[in-house]
Amino acid sequence: MKGQHDFFFKIDGWTPREMPMGRLVEYMKDLAQLFDSKKHVHIVGIESGSVGLVVDVDESHKEEVRQRVCDAGQGKGRQRSIEAFRRISERLYKDGKEGQLFDRKATILRFSGRQGPTQEKIGPFEQEDSFDGRVIRVGGQENLVPVWLQSGDERIDCLADRDMAKKLAKHLFGEELRVFGIGNRFCDTEGEWRFSRFTITSFEILDDTPLTTLVERLRSIPGNGWEKLEDPWERLKQERED
Repeated sequence: MKGQHDFFFKIDGWTPREMPMGRLVEYMKDLAQLFDSKKHVHIVGIESGSVGLVVDVDESHKEEVRQRVCDAGQGKGRQRSIEAFRRISERLYKDGKEGQLFDRKATILRFSGRQGPTQEKIGPFEQEDSFDGRVIRVGGQENLVPVWLQSGDERIDCLADRDMAKKLAKHLFGEELRVFGIGNRFCDTEGEWRFSRFTITSFEILDDTPLTTLVERLRSIPGNGWEKLEDPWERLKQERED
């Protein structure tokens, strides 16, 4: 059945006949908050065997809900969904069970459950910060506009006031930027420091000239010492980082 519907939340170690109804209701409340789309997400069945909640989403909101769920598992996106993900993991741990959330094709979330977290989450801490990335989405009707930046393999969800969002929109899918602002960082259960939120207050465009071209230009200028360097690549990387 799970492959015929949008999502399937499975709790291993309980059958529907064994699981207390009150506990099932608590999991359903947390699951609803994880999806965080009250009008567009529907529980359409409970499977036999291990407890399995079958969930469908209105067509116009499928991708939005899926992305929200995946983000929550990485400590990103809406705080309500992140808290719901952690609460489901804590419930499973207390109940000595394990849980997974599937979409039509594969597992998209694994809850730590009876194995427990690998280490304590630390933070978040708020401070002035910066990072480099490319703008991949700008949009929203709020006074603080959601802005997505791609930084290496990570997508960082940011906020900006409307004036700043307009300026950032001009660089959509364009040059790499260095953004400055107020960041909330936390150390996740895998020991990685991540942003739970970042509010952009300013940015600068980074020079995207290839390193080979820059080295050739610098070595062509007489008297600057670059033609004598044994490792100009390392020196140039240090200059960019500074």
